[in-house]
Formats: sequence, C-alpha cells, structure tokens
Amino acid sequence: MSDTANLKGTVITTRGLQLIAKLAGAAGEMEFTGVKVGTGYPQEGTDPSELTHLVSYKMDGMIAEYGYDDETKDAYVIMQLTNTDIESGFIMTEIGLYAEDPDLGEILYAYLDLSDDPNHIMPAETGRIKTVQMKLHVIVGEATEIHATINPNSQVTRKELNKVIGTILTNIEIPISGWQEQTYTIENAEITPVSTIYVGYAFDSIFAAQKANIRGKTEAGKLILSAKKTPAQTLVLDEVRILNLREAI
Repeated sequence: MSDTANLKGTVITTRGLQLIAKLAGAAGEMEFTGVKVGTGYPQEGTDPSELTHLVSYKMDGMIAEYGYDDETKDAYVIMQLTNTDIESGFIMTEIGLYAEDPDLGEILYAYLDLSDDPNHIMPAETGRIKTVQMKLHVIVGEATEIHATINPNSQVTRKELNKVIGTILTNIEIPISGWQEQTYTIENAEITPVSTIYVGYAFDSIFAAQKANIRGKTEAGKLILSAKKTPAQTLVLDEVRILNLREAI
C-alpha cells in the first residue's frame, strides 16, 4: 500500500451544505455512503460546489476509515483504491464523497479536483498490485455523529490496526510506598476516559493484588488504580494493554 495522501481542498457541494443545515436542525447523524473517482474536471467557469455528480465517473473507491481529526478540527474519510480489477490504466483527476440525504437519497456531498496533481492508476496486468490511499478532510457542521459504510474489501489502516492491538506497557513495578491514599496512577497519553484497559499481573503478584481488591478507572492520560487496602508487597504488572475502540467525546 502507498502512503496516505493528506488531501485538504475538498469542496462541500451545495447539496452537501443543505444536508448540513438539515442535520443541524434535526440533531441528525451524518452518513457517508461511498466514494467514487473519475477522469474529468470542472470546466473553466464551473463552480465545483454546484456539481451533483462527477464530471466523468470511472470507478468506485472504498471507504476504509472515518472519524474526527483533532489537529484540523474537522471530519475525515480515508479512501482506498486498488488496481486489482483494472485492465486499462487511467489518470485519476477527481474524487467524490457521497452521503445520505433524508429527502434526496444519496448525494454528492463533497468534491475534490485533482487535475493539478493527478494520480496515475496503473493496471494490475503490469504485475504491480497497488492500493492508493487518500485522506479527505470535510466539514460536517453540527451533525451529532458521523458514520460511514466501510467496504469489507478495503485494507485495514494503521490506525484501525492500532486500535485492535492497542498500546502495551510492560514491566511496571508498584512499590508499597507508591500508593498514596490507597491509589496509584499510571500515566500514558493514549489513555482516554473511554479506554478499555487490561492489566496482567506477574504470577507472584496475583494473590497480593486480589487481597488488596484493586479496581481501576480511566481519565484523560491516566489509569487510576484504587485498592481497598494497601498491597502487602511490591506489585509487578507484566502488561497493561490500552485499547481505544471508542472515540472519546
């Protein structure tokens, strides 16, 4: 797979803006339904925001991931395009992101003109299987949530893979003196209020941890362990696995 191209220049169409207004009024959810690519581009004098479809459709892409980008403060959709079934290469010059409108059905929500920096999609017959991956940034207004139809044939992205594997901390020692008012805090930037945490104690620490009746809760950047009574020995945590399968609000 090629590196992810980070594309910022996506134009929200008029229908897309109208959908944002509808969802804001009804506190609705944004539902992205698919992505398509083409070989056309807006002619001089054409406003891309007025487009209702691609200028020259070529094929469907695949939505592999979606979410909110904390850095840019907008939503994003990661699109993948594979040349597995392409018999004749083409120059990709446009991308369309589609969404579900409660009144109109599927609409062209956002349009990206790549004619100034086109992407050559090679046919698979050259012996090179290639997956192009692009990150589209879009605004979604006051939509309460966003959803997208993930194509089951898309390749797992690194972010999604990391969600499943999680962040693993190893060989953490908690001395008796480390407990303050029967609490001990483990700090890590990957921990969120909705993280799922799995704690694996070393064999020699299991009994002492059980006797101390230790429970945990998460806050931003912290795993707070609380004991009903201070453990009678130093505890060794072989592994602390941090899973972020849900997005923190």
